[in-house]
Amino acid sequence: MQTPSQQRPFETVMAVIRATSILLGVYWLAIFAATHLPGQSLPSVGSDKLYHVIAFGGLGLLLSAVMSLRVRDARTHAVLVLSIALLYALLDEWSQQFVAGRHPDVKDFVADACGTLLGLVSFWLVRLMFTSARPSFAGTR
Repeated sequence: MQTPSQQRPFETVMAVIRATSILLGVYWLAIFAATHLPGQSLPSVGSDKLYHVIAFGGLGLLLSAVMSLRVRDARTHAVLVLSIALLYALLDEWSQQFVAGRHPDVKDFVADACGTLLGLVSFWLVRLMFTSARPSFAGTR
């Protein structure tokens, strides 16, 4: 049987996983809501590509944080984060054709991909700066 001090690290990790997962879910819903507003209700800002990079940068960062708590191998982690976010970006762009005043745009998808990659790289850089954790690439220990 574990002592209370041995149980705390597990409980702390589980609390972090839950909190980060909830934050990711709320953020993801906010992105979905923002990208599915009718076109005429959006302010005219010229190019919206920067917004795509920022939104998917945040998604990539939060998704990286959640996945890092579950996946230890850096390559697997990167592939999963990129795959999930880019699949969502494709579905998001595709579904915009059903929203009044919106349309799918390949350039938006490219901006989403750049943002996701920026979020993933930012996560790893912050993690390397503030912890002694290093990405564990298979075969290169």
